[in-house]
Amino acid sequence: MADYRFARRPAWIAGHLLAGGMVALMVGLGFWQLDRLDQRRDRNALIEARASLAPVPVGEEVDPDDDGEVVDGLRFRSVEATGRYTDDTAVVRTNQSGASGARVFTVLALDGGESVLVLRGFIGQQPDGSLEPPSPPSGVVTIEGVAVPRARLELLSRQALDDLEETSPALAAGLLPVIVQTADSDSDAMVAVPPPELGDGPHLSYALQWFLFSAVVLIGYPILLRRRAGETPEDPDR
Repeated sequence: MADYRFARRPAWIAGHLLAGGMVALMVGLGFWQLDRLDQRRDRNALIEARASLAPVPVGEEVDPDDDGEVVDGLRFRSVEATGRYTDDTAVVRTNQSGASGARVFTVLALDGGESVLVLRGFIGQQPDGSLEPPSPPSGVVTIEGVAVPRARLELLSRQALDDLEETSPALAAGLLPVIVQTADSDSDAMVAVPPPELGDGPHLSYALQWFLFSAVVLIGYPILLRRRAGETPEDPDR
């Protein structure tokens, strides 16, 4: 007859708590991945819904002090901006399509007096590891791209913004709360940064993996206890 009295020992109680904690953690991670999947699908639907909308002048849609719903209303909208590029450029190292290089960000001064940060493209690094961002077009230019609220910026874009505001603190006052990612680069030395992928990503497979891992513990741990109980001598002193 199986004897489970060993399972009341402190070491085994700690094992029970550890197994239970692992299951709770892995189930939580699984549902977190499912939530990420829902968020991604909502984002994809938003991108597709706004892809067919005509571009709007970004300087007329938001002000430097706008935030919240006003700015989110431009998320993934096609926008256009007319102005002159400034000398404020930041490069942030990253990889694109397997190539090492950097994204190039430059501030565009708009006709209305505000300015907007523009993601102009990606440059590959030189053989010596250096980066040579091309100068932006001179004179008055009109660009088109996709608007992304600065509050939702990815790490690379946020780093570029921080670098520019550190070197030119006055930028923060008149900078619009969005970044414009251009669809085409303005130099042969750069390539455009691709738009967000519309697939589901790995979230569903990750969720299934976490649920599988938790099932392994839920099934395997009782089997371990049963085997250990079968090996325990029926000794009333144990």
